[in-house]
Amino acid sequence: LNKLIRKNKNIKEIYYLAGDSSVTNSFKHPDISFKTNAIGILNILISVNKYNKKIKIFNATSGQFFGNNKKNNYSEKSVINPQSPYGVAKATGHMFIKIFRESYNLYCCSGILFNHESPLRSNDFVTKKIINTSIKIKKNKNIKLYLGNIDIYRDWGWAPEYVKAMWLMLQQKKPNDYIIGTGKKNSIREFVNEVFRLLKIKKDKLKSNTKEFQRKTDIHSYKADISLIKTKLKWK
Repeated sequence: LNKLIRKNKNIKEIYYLAGDSSVTNSFKHPDISFKTNAIGILNILISVNKYNKKIKIFNATSGQFFGNNKKNNYSEKSVINPQSPYGVAKATGHMFIKIFRESYNLYCCSGILFNHESPLRSNDFVTKKIINTSIKIKKNKNIKLYLGNIDIYRDWGWAPEYVKAMWLMLQQKKPNDYIIGTGKKNSIREFVNEVFRLLKIKKDKLKSNTKEFQRKTDIHSYKADISLIKTKLKWK
């Protein structure tokens, strides 16, 4: 990394999107979650500070690090209270960005991202599981979709639009951290119902509250307060 940044003086921006983004995996492998989501961005900050302070840095953090509260509506000023090793790792990366921005005057900022989906989602995420299994049900009526608690609410957005927000953040005169989300929330139940409707699948093909897929410490509901990014960057 040091060699890369030292030799390539034409690098203008770095987008750090490399962290392991599975909350479930972070309980199984907390060390991997921490290395990729916290140590990785720290290495970049150290290297940029040492060899080329002109480089602008975007770090992808997560609304998961807010944890649970009664309002379930999070802004840039909300209290950080992680409920998972993934949340801890993302919160640490977020703090590193703040420290290097304030202590070394680097142009670095964090996008606090809420769920963003696209066909590139890996198969172990619930949205992709719902879609892939539903396609299999369409071909084979004996297959069923097994899920845990489907009355979990998330703020779901479209990944390409969120990348536009990331880019906009690095085009400003001064770096600032922003919440990136839709400001709306929907349940997993609603997501399943929409997929089943589009594929004309009967609702009895869904088996919810399956013990195997229930999480003890899952965040029940959350959505983004996007008033700051709408006002400052004219993005929604």
